[in-house]
Amino acid sequence: MKLHGRTRLAPLAITAAVLALGGAPAFAMPATFTHPDTTQTHYARPPLPKNMTPLPKAPAQSADLAKARKVAHVYMVVRHRVFANFVDMVKADLGAPFQVGDTEYTATILQYVPDFAMDIESGRVYSRTDQANNPAFRIAVKQKDTAVDTTWALLDMPPHFARRSLLSFQVTKIEYTSGKPILPRLATAPPAMSGMPPGPAAGRTAGGKGK
Repeated sequence: MKLHGRTRLAPLAITAAVLALGGAPAFAMPATFTHPDTTQTHYARPPLPKNMTPLPKAPAQSADLAKARKVAHVYMVVRHRVFANFVDMVKADLGAPFQVGDTEYTATILQYVPDFAMDIESGRVYSRTDQANNPAFRIAVKQKDTAVDTTWALLDMPPHFARRSLLSFQVTKIEYTSGKPILPRLATAPPAMSGMPPGPAAGRTAGGKGK
């Protein structure tokens, strides 16, 4: 069914999608929790709808990543929630802060998960295998020197704005210290970027300088 040119999804499908991305639907009234990185108060995830089929139970621990390929560089598209025309393309390294455009924001990749999955009930992120089947990166954002957000950037999923996020990150290419790089299998680039090739064809390095 379409409404004003937009596809109208079933409420249950919307709820499941939002929960899977770590958010909460607007109609839910869950408890709150303190964000571990910013000490800000956030809404906790509501319980799954009673009529939803239970999801497979998450493993007790993440897969052994000792043999996982090591990441050399990550190329990402950065978008802004308020300024729709803002686009920045960056080349980043794990643990190295990078400037976001000409803004007051900097970001740092904190963690690499080669086969990203999330336990919806607990919100725990884990890697199903040591293979890059669903690569994801945990990113911390600062405004000047103040931590303001922690989010995830994935290769084969459109960028996601969390409840309090102003910036979104989408991976367009991953280079490893060995083997071939990985490009998106799906056309997930934002419309404004669809005419630009993935990776280093445009944008800056992790230090915020041109190539």
